Amino acid sequence: MKISIKRRGMGIFAAVFALASSAVWAALPIPPYPSIQITGGPVPAANVCNGASFSMPTNVNVRSLNSDRATMFVPGPGQVFNFTENDPTIQGAVNYGVVPSAFTVPNGTLVTFIIRTFAGNNQTGGEVYESAIVFACDTGVVASITNTAIAVPTMTEWTLALLALLLALAGGTVLYRRRTQV
Repeated sequence: MKISIKRRGMGIFAAVFALASSAVWAALPIPPYPSIQITGGPVPAANVCNGASFSMPTNVNVRSLNSDRATMFVPGPGQVFNFTENDPTIQGAVNYGVVPSAFTVPNGTLVTFIIRTFAGNNQTGGEVYESAIVFACDTGVVASITNTAIAVPTMTEWTLALLALLLALAGGTVLYRRRTQV
C-alpha cells in the first residue's frame, strides 16, 4: 500500500521540527543554575586578619533541594571556616555571613574563600558550581575571583540533531510497517 501524501508530509514536518528545535535549544544561553556566585570582595574590607566576621557579596541562583558548603582557608591556621546549608531560600543578591574561628595572621596575607553548590540536599547529587575569591586580609583587595560551572556530561548539538533524525526515521519506519500490515 502507498502512504498518503498527508502522512508523508507529517513525517517530514516532524523531522524538520526535531532538527530545528534541537538547534534552537543548543544556541540559547543557559544561566549557571543552580549556583551561588561570589560577586565582590569582603564587607567590611579590613580587619579580617584577626578572625573578624564579615559578609561576602554573592548572587544566589538556586531552587529547593540544593545545598552549599562555604570554606575559608588562611595560610598557617588552615581552614578557619566551614559552613553547610540545605535549601537556600533567598534568591538574588545576598551578603553571605562569614564567622571564622579565631586566628591572627600578618597584614597582607591572602585569604581564600570558596562556596560550592551541590545539586541535592546534604551535599548530594554532585558539585555543580564553585565560586572562589582570594583577597588580602587587611585591605580586602581582591586578587582573583573565579566562578566555575562543573562540567556535566552532555551531548553536543550535532549529536542531539542526529539522535532526533534517528528517532524520526524509526518513527517513520514503525508507521510505514503498521500501514502496510493493515
